Formats: sequence, C-alpha cells, structure tokens
Amino acid sequence: MVASILVDVIVNYKNSRSLWRAYDTILKDISPDKEMPDVLLGKACIRGAKDWDPSLCLRILMSYPKIMSATDGVSFAIEIIVSGMENTTTTLRYIYGRLNGTTMSPVPRRVLEICASSFKKAFSSFVSANIDLSKGDYERGDYYLFIVYDQVERCGYYLSKYNVEDPVISTGMRYVTYFSQPALNIVEDIIESP
Repeated sequence: MVASILVDVIVNYKNSRSLWRAYDTILKDISPDKEMPDVLLGKACIRGAKDWDPSLCLRILMSYPKIMSATDGVSFAIEIIVSGMENTTTTLRYIYGRLNGTTMSPVPRRVLEICASSFKKAFSSFVSANIDLSKGDYERGDYYLFIVYDQVERCGYYLSKYNVEDPVISTGMRYVTYFSQPALNIVEDIIESP
C-alpha cells in the first residue's frame, strides 16, 4: 500500500525539495511497526547518484522477495547487498565471457579488463559491507558501499572515454548502482538514527 503511494509521490514530484516534504508527510502517518518494508523502501530509494530514477529503484527492490521480507533496516540493507552481489557476479561472468570468447582490438580488450577489475572490486566491497553490517560496524559498511559505486563509475568512465559500447555491461552497472545506493541510504539512516 505505502509503496504504491511512494511510487506516485516520487514519480509526480520532480523537485527534490517538494519530494522530501511529501516523503516526510507520508512517513509521519506511518507507525514504525507497520509496513516496515514500505518505509524502508522509501528511505532506500529517495535519493541517488546522477540520473537517479527513484521509481525504478522501487520497482527493482520490490521485485526481490527476500528484500521485501526483511524485518528491520539492517536485514533490509543486507538483502539488498546480497542481491547486488548476485548482479555483480552476473555482469562479471558476462565480461569474462567477452574477454575469453572473442577476438578484439587492444583498446576494447583493455577497457573490458578494467571493467572486470572494477566489478571484482565492487563484488569484494559488497562482501565486506555485508560482513561489517552483520557485525554491527555500520560506518565501515557504509564506506564499502561507497567503493562499490566508485568502481562501477570507473568502468563507465573507461567505456565512455574509449567509446566502447556494451549494453549488457551498461545495464549491469546501472543495476549495481540500484543496489549499492539504496543499501547506502539505509545504512546512513541507521547511523544517523538515535
């Protein structure tokens, strides 16, 4: 119920200040004990990096039953991270398949090698964030989630710089961002909560 209201609010408010006011109004009407996943969804998807689409974020996270079954902020963030790890692995396998399966000129090959390295580091950072959150070290987990985003951006930078187009890698980058940023938003909310 609340998730559908949040989608409407996010889609209809392009101005971020108006969006935050509407979001705060909705959350004030919700008891923290009710519809926990919906409240967490709103917190997870409300803000992100450049070209952020909050309604896409909501749709992605809502499509993962394990994420939606989380009962608190920590388990919610961990389930998002686990889903991010799976997506990172899928994209990394694709990159390795391209590197091993086709002949290509040196520049695209080097860019794909950089992207493979970036996705490996993103995966390792997801793993570290997962471990740290499980241990209650939220600030360190927060740090590793920043690294995930930086690594994905590094891959994107080289794809763009050398005009290497690969829609599968681009989609993988976008999805990794739509797992790392929401997890980061939730962890930052946990850190800031009294």
